Amino acid sequence: MNNKKLFGLLLFAAVVSGSQLVSCSKSGGYGQPADPCSGKTIIINANATPSAGCGTPSGSVSVTATGSTGFQYKINNAGNYQASGIFNGLAAGTYTVFVKDADGCERSQAVTVTSTGGSFTINTTATTTDGCGSTSGSITVTANGSTGFQYKLNAAGVYGAANVFNNLGEGVYTVFVKDATGCENSQAITVSAGALGPKFSAVRALLNAKCTRCHSGPTPEAGRDWTVNCNVVANSTLINTRAVVIGDMPFGGPPLSTTEKAIITDWITAGGKLTN
Repeated sequence: MNNKKLFGLLLFAAVVSGSQLVSCSKSGGYGQPADPCSGKTIIINANATPSAGCGTPSGSVSVTATGSTGFQYKINNAGNYQASGIFNGLAAGTYTVFVKDADGCERSQAVTVTSTGGSFTINTTATTTDGCGSTSGSITVTANGSTGFQYKLNAAGVYGAANVFNNLGEGVYTVFVKDATGCENSQAITVSAGALGPKFSAVRALLNAKCTRCHSGPTPEAGRDWTVNCNVVANSTLINTRAVVIGDMPFGGPPLSTTEKAIITDWITAGGKLTN
């Protein structure tokens, strides 16, 4: 039997039994339903607003879609679908938004939430102290790259508007700066003693030349060691009184000359500090 006859018999049998041939072009193929997502062009439009720096996350994403109906939305794989396409309270970062229509057709798209005021720089400068335990040092802080700055000194400090910290002794400090968005930055800075001043150095040299017999060593005869810088500073009034006003120092003479007394007077007049 040739092929044409065989095909004819099969077609006749199908018609007699009441069965129908299924067209694959109108279904999913051999009785399977068509894919409801086939041929759909769903377009996602996602817009982000930035989060305000280092404070509480305040960014948002708004999602809309076209190309179908009955849309629902979620953010990231772990999210749950919802009717609204608006997602608030987001920190800076990259997210994936998902859209699903009434037929369950799903599309996704990445969107980035940026940050504002999240980065700024600070600069610190310090003035030296007068030495010998003086608390005459200071720190000045400046900041750039954001707005609404507040400042504090060390972790236990309290934020305030003043960017200058006075009455500081020698040591290492940490300054903190916070902007209006809550971003915080810090920097360590050292307050040190100033260099020996020329007037003090002249007084120290004079005392060492004239008074070391009674004022040197661990147990000086006159009770005070003028070879120690801070001892000289601490006793500036006494030195001026005995050597200049009364004139009985150094003990046993000869007394200081007018020029030598002027060295002490000039130092006292300048402030009598280590740095004068």
